[in-house]
Amino acid sequence: MAASFGFLAAVIALSRYLESRVGFYLILTGLATGLALAVKHSGILLAPAFVAIAVLEPIMVSSAQESRVRQVCANLAAVIAVALIAVGVLWISYGLRDAGRPNDARTWANERVPESKSLIATRILPALESRHLLP
Repeated sequence: MAASFGFLAAVIALSRYLESRVGFYLILTGLATGLALAVKHSGILLAPAFVAIAVLEPIMVSSAQESRVRQVCANLAAVIAVALIAVGVLWISYGLRDAGRPNDARTWANERVPESKSLIATRILPALESRHLLP
């Protein structure tokens, strides 16, 4: 339910921003997107939806070809700003933690679970963590 609210709030805020070009709605879109991501990681589906809205909105509304291209570029820049705000909100929801594992555990593998000794747990996740690609 919370993820649905986040999706709806983010799309409505983006729609309001594209209509009015007021920075408040851009920030609100970023906050709603970040909260949607924090609640459920399927919130990442907002990214392709926002890109589609950013590209299609000028095509559906504007009549001049030159202004369409300029408008699409402005909309995509706004989507990038929303993504940056959303990642910041998501990072804050993680508690600004830089450890890839809880309590700085040495390994992802659990000695009692044979499946935890897989390639992902022993090689891939530690490599991603060493490059600071995990929250």
